Amino acid sequence: MADSEDSSTKQLCCPICLEPFDTPKSLPCMHTFCEKCIRKHASNLSVEGTQSVITSCPVCRYPIPAPGAEQGWDDWTSKLPDNPLVLSLNASNVASNDVPVYCEPCATLGKQHISVAFCVTCSEYLCQTCYSCHTRYKMSKDHQITVHSVREYQSSNITHEAIYMCQAHNEKFTYFCSEHRELCCMKCALRNHRKCKHLLCAEDRVNDVTERQDFQETLENLDILWKMFVLLTDNREKSLETIGQQKSDVIKTIKDWSRLIKDKVDQFETATIQELEQICKEGTIIISDQVVECKSAIAAIETSQRMLIESGKSEDPNKVFVALSKVSQQLWKYLQKYDRIENRSKEIKVRFIRDKNLENIQNLGTLGQISSGTFRIPKLSPSFPFKGTCMIPSIVKLESPVTFNAHVNDDKQQCNITSGVSLPDKRIVLCDQKNGRIKLFDKCFHFLTHLQLLSSFRSMCIVDERTVAILSDSQIHLVSVTDSLMLLRSIKVTTQCYGLASYEQKLMVCVNGDSILMYDASYEVSKIIPSIDSGVEKATSVSPDGPKIHYIKQDKIVTMDLNGKKLETIESNELKGVISIAVDKNGIIYCCGQMSNNVVLFSQEGRQLCVLLSSDHGLKNLVGIFLNDRNNKLFVFQSNSSQIKVFSLAL
Repeated sequence: MADSEDSSTKQLCCPICLEPFDTPKSLPCMHTFCEKCIRKHASNLSVEGTQSVITSCPVCRYPIPAPGAEQGWDDWTSKLPDNPLVLSLNASNVASNDVPVYCEPCATLGKQHISVAFCVTCSEYLCQTCYSCHTRYKMSKDHQITVHSVREYQSSNITHEAIYMCQAHNEKFTYFCSEHRELCCMKCALRNHRKCKHLLCAEDRVNDVTERQDFQETLENLDILWKMFVLLTDNREKSLETIGQQKSDVIKTIKDWSRLIKDKVDQFETATIQELEQICKEGTIIISDQVVECKSAIAAIETSQRMLIESGKSEDPNKVFVALSKVSQQLWKYLQKYDRIENRSKEIKVRFIRDKNLENIQNLGTLGQISSGTFRIPKLSPSFPFKGTCMIPSIVKLESPVTFNAHVNDDKQQCNITSGVSLPDKRIVLCDQKNGRIKLFDKCFHFLTHLQLLSSFRSMCIVDERTVAILSDSQIHLVSVTDSLMLLRSIKVTTQCYGLASYEQKLMVCVNGDSILMYDASYEVSKIIPSIDSGVEKATSVSPDGPKIHYIKQDKIVTMDLNGKKLETIESNELKGVISIAVDKNGIIYCCGQMSNNVVLFSQEGRQLCVLLSSDHGLKNLVGIFLNDRNNKLFVFQSNSSQIKVFSLAL
């Protein structure tokens, strides 16, 4: 029991000062520190007073962006988000101890009066005088106040009270903005969401919330994440055991070999073992940190589970809805943390190599060398299917679509838009396959001009700010985009072409023969990347950072590196007839299904996130999509239709 209390107390201590949290602030990596501690840590990392980029979180070494030159460290740390759970747990800890609890309104005047009551509505301790005033004033006389057993009430109820309160205004969350997917108090709604069309009263949405499917799915997903981190923790602990065993084996080899050598070798033995100790120590530190992160995540997930279960028992449906919304927003962060730990996992492999010249001991400088190297630990890839749509990353939020007509007056046929791109100035270039035209529109979708090409267009991409490339069956057309469209040149490809993508002015063309041709800036083939799969249907996209190429193989999306090594294979039962994909700046993959009439999102690790668009959004006969990362627009093209749907994404 004492160990449990010590562990609980330790969880409420700042990792830097090892004291109870004072104004706990959370970093993007989800680690929490005292505001003054993280300010001191950040300023110490600056060079000669300049505010350079913070290299890492003190715990997990996750890089944290620093403030700009116009913003000081005090302002930067004050704007870091509070950790309401730590605040409430600290309050609960205080309430369960014999430390005097003082009146909070009096504290603002610099006075210390012992509290005799606690206002649940205001979440404040009150002395006798303030309590009397509180019950007389018109605005506060109806507040819920507990007078007897203040500590007992607080230790059982305050733990999760802070999570239902707006940290900016200290008021209860009463609204939910579906456009921004944010909980709002009354002041937030009036100040920040006046123009939002979908501002909902929380009470209208929380009836029977504990019986709703998404409530149960959230609990199940928390359990799934908990199991994932338990497995990951076990895996990393086994890695620590492996390093320890390797260390023991190498030491035994060193000692066995040293026994065959005369006294001269003894001085070399110590130096060699010290080298081994250092290598193993560095590897152990990294994996030990990962184990700590995993256990911290498990504790956080368990806390979220308890909070949801407790809120489900609450008679206040608003609390249940707020708790569910809060936890749902954390799920994506937990999953990102899991992927980050797993992706950077490396294990040290060490062995001892005996010196062949050991017979000539007088010429030796060392006993031998410690050969070490790192290799990627295979992913666990647990088959845990997440439930519902609560795992949608918060960086992708769908807003209302806009429809514009790509048909122009002198078009002879109905449009069939198959692909498009957005220029840096936000102008749009579209391929109208049926009319054989490349069309240029301004950022407001007003038609500007067109270029007639007698080709069957397959796809297009941006080469540079003023040049686009259009792929036909066996040619690449380079088109200049200024106030007009002009064909610069056509590059003949000796075989059938299927897909086109670009990265840093390099063109990547998927061709018949199961390979991808890479063209350099002079449009000469600089590299042929072989594909592992046969029957490649279409190359679709290159990841924003360049090294990953995505292409379609039947109903699967395959990711490979620039050497043809397969990295991931993505498939989904909800995606049929994959015809087009795009990758955004966060690495999220958008897949368009022609037969399933939907757009499905996947993480860069291949995990399905959600069905973003479907026939419920009025989609049918899809032929392609393109993503404009500059203004966060998703363009959806439908077969034999002049109408293009443009969905806004809050990224």
